[in-house]
Amino acid sequence: MSYTRPQASLAENLLSLFEALNDWFHEAAFRGCAFINAAGEFGDSHPDVFQISREHKELIYRDVLRLCVEAGIPDAETLARRMMILIEGAIVRAYLNDDREAAVCAKEVAAKLLPVDNLCEQGSGDHRRR
Repeated sequence: MSYTRPQASLAENLLSLFEALNDWFHEAAFRGCAFINAAGEFGDSHPDVFQISREHKELIYRDVLRLCVEAGIPDAETLARRMMILIEGAIVRAYLNDDREAAVCAKEVAAKLLPVDNLCEQGSGDHRRR
C-alpha cells in the first residue's frame, strides 16, 4: 500500500487513505470505482465480474484490517469494517452526487472512530489530538 508508511501511526496511515481518495476524487477523469460500477451494472448476469469486484474490495478490507491489527486495536475487525463503509460511501457519494469533498467528510468521521492512543504522534511525546 503506497499510501502508508511503516513508521507512521495507525491514525496517519488510515487517514492517509482518505487523503488519497480526495486526490482521486479531484482528478478530471474521476468516474467512481470501476469495481463498484461493474458489479452494479452486471450483477448476477455476469458472476465472474461480480466475483472479481468482490475480491478487489476484500483485498482493500484486508489491507485496512492489517493496519488495525498491527496497531494492536482490540477489535480490529470492527474498526476495519467501519473504515471500509466510510471509504466505499465516500467513493459512491463523490461520484453519484458529484461531492468531490466526500473524502474530507469521511476522514473527519474516521478520525473520531480511532482510539485516542493512535491519534498521538508516535515517539514525539506530543499527545495532542490531531
